[in-house]
Amino acid sequence: MNLKGFYSHVHLPSEAELAQSAYERDISYRDYCKELAENREKRREYRLVLKDLKYIGMLTNYWDSDNQVFVELGRKLPSGVIAPIRALSEEEIDDAFSIVQHHEEREPFDLANRLLYAMIQTQDRIGITDTVIPNSLDLVSSLNDLYFSRSNTNTVVTRNGQARGVISNILPYQIASGIVSNPDFKQRVEARLEGFDILQMFNYFYDAKDHPFPIQSIQQCERYVPERSSRAVTAHFTEKNGKRLLELMNSVRDYANHICEDENFIDSVKEQQFVSWVSPIHHVSMIYACSLMGEEEVEPLFSMSMNQLENHTKEIRRKNVKSYKKFRKK
Repeated sequence: MNLKGFYSHVHLPSEAELAQSAYERDISYRDYCKELAENREKRREYRLVLKDLKYIGMLTNYWDSDNQVFVELGRKLPSGVIAPIRALSEEEIDDAFSIVQHHEEREPFDLANRLLYAMIQTQDRIGITDTVIPNSLDLVSSLNDLYFSRSNTNTVVTRNGQARGVISNILPYQIASGIVSNPDFKQRVEARLEGFDILQMFNYFYDAKDHPFPIQSIQQCERYVPERSSRAVTAHFTEKNGKRLLELMNSVRDYANHICEDENFIDSVKEQQFVSWVSPIHHVSMIYACSLMGEEEVEPLFSMSMNQLENHTKEIRRKNVKSYKKFRKK
């Protein structure tokens, strides 16, 4: 393993901690330090991997041994069988560590907004806006688990509003839906990284409960949104039958309707002191508003800059505002 330069991430015990550990094991301090030295590189590697891959696997003990190994968590296979927990080879650990350290993030706004847009369009298509359907809960859960835990189907988004095409660019969904049927280890690592990014976006940007629209900047959100693991974020948005997801989707719907109804709404949002107008929900609400006003090609909108999307939304409104009622949410 090429771990040069990464040792700073490791918390090494102090001399006092080492002495206490030697005392508890009833061996001399010198013998204990010698024992640690013999396994130092191995232990350092595991500590490093554990820190950076905590959402990919875990450090554990084999049931019949005191040896610690890094394992990939089991995942559900297309047949519904849970893959067994297995120890990763040194080569796989090295690959995963390299992927994490050199992960080139796609724009998290893009990924998170694709997921949110697909959920809203699917719910609208089915005609359910007062509760969260299992498909939407599955989409969030699949970011962690890479499979659909509630719906008995591999396709959980509709073609309406290009929802299926929009979300098909998200790797965790590709794996969960079977678009990528036999993902290799590197793809699973990438998918979990991607899912982790999206869930952190949900955690920081989509959890503002104290304002009319959850559109705060990350600096504002961090004041009161706690740091959560990916599983904690998933639970937060899916618990109580997805109550928080419903609040979020309805916020986007309301925001988009304001855009459609008031030609000055976008500009007024930017003038409000407490709002970061560059936040992701501002972006996805404009895309959803465009779809309400008759825009059929939403895919290119996700890659637009905020200013480009604002100008495009205003233009769509100018052209289609008279037919807006035809496209309003039911």
